[in-house]
Amino acid sequence: MTATARVSGHDASLAALAGLDGPDFDPVAYAARILAESEGGAGGTDAELHLSNLAFLASNLTRQIEEYVMDHHHDLVRVVTEFRGAEDDVAWLQTELEQLHTSVTQWKATVTEPRDQMVQRLVDVQGHRDVLVFAKSLRQYLPLADAIIAAPEPSAGSTDLGETLSVIGPLASDLAQVDVLLAKMDLSGIHEFDQRHALVVKKRSALLARLNQLIAQAVPAHDIQGVRGALLALQQLGVLGEWHARRLTKVMGRIERELKETLDPDRAVRDQKAFLNDVMTRLDSVMDIVDAEASHVQLLHTSLPSDESLPAQFWTGVASLLGKSLQHAATTSRAYNQILAQSYPRLVRMHHGPH
Repeated sequence: MTATARVSGHDASLAALAGLDGPDFDPVAYAARILAESEGGAGGTDAELHLSNLAFLASNLTRQIEEYVMDHHHDLVRVVTEFRGAEDDVAWLQTELEQLHTSVTQWKATVTEPRDQMVQRLVDVQGHRDVLVFAKSLRQYLPLADAIIAAPEPSAGSTDLGETLSVIGPLASDLAQVDVLLAKMDLSGIHEFDQRHALVVKKRSALLARLNQLIAQAVPAHDIQGVRGALLALQQLGVLGEWHARRLTKVMGRIERELKETLDPDRAVRDQKAFLNDVMTRLDSVMDIVDAEASHVQLLHTSLPSDESLPAQFWTGVASLLGKSLQHAATTSRAYNQILAQSYPRLVRMHHGPH
């Protein structure tokens, strides 16, 4: 039988079996239909005929499938072989991927482990460096602290300015070095440091107190050498700017209190002329204080000029206080308003007098 004939017989068998392999095929209903059709004929002959046809068709289909397999044996074997080859390729690819993963893991280890070791060594080196810097700072601090502790106290009762400055200068220099050292390294917690530093702080406080006393004595006496020596010591200690600011605040406070008392709006006015003379006398006294303080400020500035002009700061503060005080008095008291209006030229002369 030729291949074409087999294909035609195969197609015919499939056509005869059409509908028997579908999803809606019901064998019970099919058998009932065959039997119903047979009732009109010769007994079970039609049913037997149908069954015989089905058996024949099934046998014929089986034979045709076997013949198809024989005719396409090489193709089927080739397909199976290709599938097996694909399985081999997949297995080879999986092996290559595993080897690649192993290589990457080994390469990562060769890079990561030395890097981690290097990082740890750097940490160790930094730790050793910190210890060395700490030890160096402590070694620098101890002799400075011992020198400060052993230095003689700046005596407030000494009348020899040269002797006083000879003590203050080196002491301020050593304290300044300690400040620089401690700004870079915290040595607290070390017994040798804590034990000495309490005494160093005490000596620093004593020096600052002595410098304030020295300036308070030297400024009224116009002792430029003494003022300059004390200011230089404050500058070495890094507190000169703060000292000037505190002193200026104190002076402004004193002038403000004097002006408030002089221009008190609650003072009784019995005689206008006597009241005017009294107010102007009081204002003269306030301006005397201003002139004296201005002289002191100028002396401080001359002894050791600073970045900011002390006289300019002083006069700016005085002008502000005087303006606010006079305006407040004029707006809260009719008597003061009249006095200030009549005496304006005199007030101007007072404000721009000796200073």
